[in-house]
Amino acid sequence: QRKMEFFYIFFSTNQLNSTTTELITNHLLLFLLFSRIFGCCLTWDGDLQFTELDECSYQEMMAYLPLNSHPDPKRVLVIGGCEGGLIMRVANHPKVKQVEQVHFEMKVMKMARKYLPSIAAAHDAFVNGSKVTLVSTSSMFFFLTKRQQWDVIIVDSGCVMDDQAENYFKAIKKGLNPGGVVCTQAPPYSFNNDQDDQLKMFFEMVKPLFPSATYATTLMPSNTNGQAGILLAGKLLKKGFDFAKPVTVFSNGDCNRLQLKYYSAKAHQNAFVLPPFVKKIVS
Repeated sequence: QRKMEFFYIFFSTNQLNSTTTELITNHLLLFLLFSRIFGCCLTWDGDLQFTELDECSYQEMMAYLPLNSHPDPKRVLVIGGCEGGLIMRVANHPKVKQVEQVHFEMKVMKMARKYLPSIAAAHDAFVNGSKVTLVSTSSMFFFLTKRQQWDVIIVDSGCVMDDQAENYFKAIKKGLNPGGVVCTQAPPYSFNNDQDDQLKMFFEMVKPLFPSATYATTLMPSNTNGQAGILLAGKLLKKGFDFAKPVTVFSNGDCNRLQLKYYSAKAHQNAFVLPPFVKKIVS
């Protein structure tokens, strides 16, 4: 309730037009806000997930930070990404050949098609062209029943911090090919000790499984902290592996062809430039 009060205050000051709510089975309450500045804004159970204004800064970085850190990311697994923008970016990567997308509630995608038609149309084009396969199930059940491995796994379904987080990351590690890269949301840093403690606990949990675990951030004006945290890690990659140096470097022509608004080789490098106190937290 406090989060929703914040959204009302924040978006009202940015010319809120209208709101729509829809209950999705027993899993999620989706809340849609329409702002003249931020456009269509999607929340899940009170957590802001998406705005049309700054989705490019988050989704382009979530896609291309891991993909361009792998020498040959042919097979990619995406968990979440319900509105379709992340899948669109992943499938557009010139080295990606096959994408599997796992989401536990396909009705979220139907809602995205209604309110985000341009993104949804691009997503559907890849699905209809057989490059993207959709699977409707829980991600943990998917890992337990699939005996496959992927070059890159991208998790866009919230920051995993519950009691099952360690088991979840173990399942991700098992699902990666040797040298494979995982990218997930991570707690954003702030000047709030409680939030920074969350970030510290997150890395203390992940680093024993992935010694190469590295923290990156991207600009996200709609987020309460003004930025989003991103975890990058690799299977069998040594501690100190430099994710800040992309293996695949997009030229200006590549960025224009992919119609990128935020990601570039320089933005890739800058994502890993952290304030000294944040470096201390994640180390």
